[in-house]
Amino acid sequence: IGGGPRPAAAGGASWVAECLHGGRDRGGRRRRRPAPGPLVGAPLGSGLAITGRLIVGTVADRRAASPDVVLRWVATMLAVGALALVCFGLRTPAAHWLALTPAFGAGWAWSGAFNLAVVRARTRSPGRATGVSQTGIYVDTTAGPLVLGPLSEHVGYGPTWAVAAAMALVGAWAWPWFGWVRAGVLRRLTG
Repeated sequence: IGGGPRPAAAGGASWVAECLHGGRDRGGRRRRRPAPGPLVGAPLGSGLAITGRLIVGTVADRRAASPDVVLRWVATMLAVGALALVCFGLRTPAAHWLALTPAFGAGWAWSGAFNLAVVRARTRSPGRATGVSQTGIYVDTTAGPLVLGPLSEHVGYGPTWAVAAAMALVGAWAWPWFGWVRAGVLRRLTG
């Protein structure tokens, strides 16, 4: 699947965990400026992700976008999300608020566009097709915290955000280049 879901899952969990520290460092000492509160940021981010999915779906429907075009949009959304992950790595309240919109609105909303591309590629068996693609997504979202969590414990949040951003960029680069929809990989997997 290209590494896209892994940084998204681990990144979202890390963002919330960091916000829950309430502006305290690892030693429990209060920082000068507290991190953005999860009671505001998390619901706002969730709304942005839903809005991002609705916008991409509406535009795709109005333009009758092909699966290849939608996959290019997915790649763009992942790349925008990767930039937001870099901002999260700066670990300042201003960077968190600046990154909130692109992280959730694009970086966490790409999966809806991905499902749309899969369904448009396999109109005769959309359930089977999304079952195959969702398996990969959920393997990645399970592995993300298992990989990035220990990394964060050992090197801190900043480098972990950088690794997550790099993984998202690999995913953004991989989807358009592999052309798996045209190559028929999904057709072979779903019969």
